[in-house]
Amino acid sequence: MLASLLALAAALTPPPQEPESLPEGVVASWNGGTLTEAGFGRWLSVSLGPQHDEVRSALEHLLQIRLVETEAAQRGYTVSASEVEARFQEASAALTAAGLELARELKARGLSEAEFRKLLSDSLLHERLARADLQLAEDAAVTPAQLQTWTQERIAKILAAAERAPDLALASGPYRIAHQEVGGTLLRTLPAAKLRDFTGQCALESALPDWGEARGLVLDDAVLVAEIEWRRRRVAENPNYKGATYEDLLAARGSSVEIVLASGEIRVAGWLRLYAADRWNDAWFEQLGAAERRELEDQFGPARELSWLLMHAKNEKESELDVNLEEAAAELRAWKEQMKSPADFAELAERYSEHEESRRRGGRFGVVHLLEPGVDPLLCAAAFAAPLGVISEPVPVSGGLALLLVHEERPRPPEAEFREIVRRAKQEDARAEFLEQLDLRTRWDGR
Repeated sequence: MLASLLALAAALTPPPQEPESLPEGVVASWNGGTLTEAGFGRWLSVSLGPQHDEVRSALEHLLQIRLVETEAAQRGYTVSASEVEARFQEASAALTAAGLELARELKARGLSEAEFRKLLSDSLLHERLARADLQLAEDAAVTPAQLQTWTQERIAKILAAAERAPDLALASGPYRIAHQEVGGTLLRTLPAAKLRDFTGQCALESALPDWGEARGLVLDDAVLVAEIEWRRRRVAENPNYKGATYEDLLAARGSSVEIVLASGEIRVAGWLRLYAADRWNDAWFEQLGAAERRELEDQFGPARELSWLLMHAKNEKESELDVNLEEAAAELRAWKEQMKSPADFAELAERYSEHEESRRRGGRFGVVHLLEPGVDPLLCAAAFAAPLGVISEPVPVSGGLALLLVHEERPRPPEAEFREIVRRAKQEDARAEFLEQLDLRTRWDGR
């Protein structure tokens, strides 16, 4: 019980104090704009949406508190000061036995003693409710599993009966939870890095339309549709999704293309497309040097879709368990002899490949360019040297040898499409560059 209370206390840790440059109650500022704590909290709840894991977790956390308090009030349950004091002393003694001090632990979690006593009171009510419904004796212990089951069953019913209501994250019978409440919980529980990213997104939603208006640019449906199509292609090309579509992934998260198109996130992506087209315009491409152009061609030009079967090997054995290159080559050639078709390659790759991620997909690696960020350059070079549709001889890659099967070669896109692909790839650079120009400062900078 103490561990769960301290975990709850940790979830209630308040955000760090704002730097001196930010006024009280302001979480971010930029050229021409500020973001208050209340406004940001509401933005988090609305923008992320109820399908987002952390929003759902925050909502359930708040709902659990309301549930216990509401049920206890309906049944006339109360907790005496002596019961809370006994639980308080129990918590203090348990921490002391572990070499910790309760006052210090509460301070580290941003809780006052009064707030901790309120948590203890709620936990006692929680136990009493579960004990009554499970028909346990009044002095019987209630396990964490029993408490969780009691809570989740009721929360599931409340969520199933939820209705749409303006300005509310949840409206279900007597339960009403505002977006600001959910946002406040998210402000106290999300990591600083995520909060920095989200303040950046909020600043972009505010500032990018002004930037576009000053340049006479319009974010029309064609730009948003182009962004959706790009996402569809990315999902289709990624073997990790095993044939799932972009719509399938959205549905698994309780979302849809229609929801995405109505979101601020897609509008920011659309504005960044326009920013990238302005920043890396045709004149920029035409002024590129030979080396810069070659690098772009290698990154975004011709591509190959391949599978592989990797075997780790060393130049020289360091132990009897190691495999040297000669032994690895012999074993790979033996497997190649058994491969009469791509299906055979997939079967043996799934059985023997030592690249775990692609092994689970029958060796399917995906699409690579001659220069692919995050991919072994030796593998990229070997993929472009390998014959199309023919299982290769063992080729050297970082950490060993591999058999390759190139399924398809995709030619370099036409120039206009090539430039659009480059610009889309630079959208993260565009985001960082625009935020730097805004001189964005947040409560969580440097944390």
